[in-house]
Amino acid sequence: MKITHVVKEFFSVGSGAEIYVYELARQQVKSGNDVTIVAPILGGEIRRKAEAVGVRCVTPQGAFGSSDIFHVHHPGVLSDSILSAAPVVATLHDLRDSHERRGRVKAWIVVREDQRQEGDVFIPNPIDTERFKPMSEIQRVVPVVLCCGNFRDDRRKAMLDDLCSQAKTGQAVIMFVGNGLRHLHEHGVRVYPPTWETEKFLKACNLTASLYVGRTVIEGWLCGRGGWVYQPDGTKVLMAPPTDAAFRFSAASVAEQVEEIYRRAI
Repeated sequence: MKITHVVKEFFSVGSGAEIYVYELARQQVKSGNDVTIVAPILGGEIRRKAEAVGVRCVTPQGAFGSSDIFHVHHPGVLSDSILSAAPVVATLHDLRDSHERRGRVKAWIVVREDQRQEGDVFIPNPIDTERFKPMSEIQRVVPVVLCCGNFRDDRRKAMLDDLCSQAKTGQAVIMFVGNGLRHLHEHGVRVYPPTWETEKFLKACNLTASLYVGRTVIEGWLCGRGGWVYQPDGTKVLMAPPTDAAFRFSAASVAEQVEEIYRRAI
């Protein structure tokens, strides 16, 4: 199958949507598909990793040829004239993404249950379960909490405030990994730039934290770490690793579900 993923940018290893596209595309190539990623902003480590596993990466101005299916990850990125050449499936990565062009899209995938509207299909984030495996448990008097992502998003403010407060009062050691963190140095937290190698941080922590059930919490579950799952208003719940996490979130399982959606759309 010829599959074309369409994203607004494919550049940062600190973006959940871009990692989602990489993991899905990597698994689709592994399954024998011809896969292209089209993005107006393209480059960086994640592009190099994608091309190394056989994924073609081009800008909208590049020649990416015909496709059996377009998988759009940010609705409205490309024009109708480009997308009209094949059926379209869309994944909504963000509650602020809209179901625009509903008449043109054959199927809508959401990555969180709370995004689902009538007719949507819930399929979770694909995770490389070969990278994230159970780690030895760490006992600490003061817990070390890992939180990764793009912190320029204002919906994470209440979560950041709560975690910084825990650091200031000595309730926890907080490690932030990602973009938009310069202003947090003064709050007594540990700040690191975005990186692909999150395993080393998971080895050092005994809890994770994310907005909703994000990638960091899922990767933590696979490593045997519990995770604080936050809502935008700052409320949170501590969730233990599900017993079926390795199957539910594996890239192979997710890719199989997505490809079934493709077959129906075609």
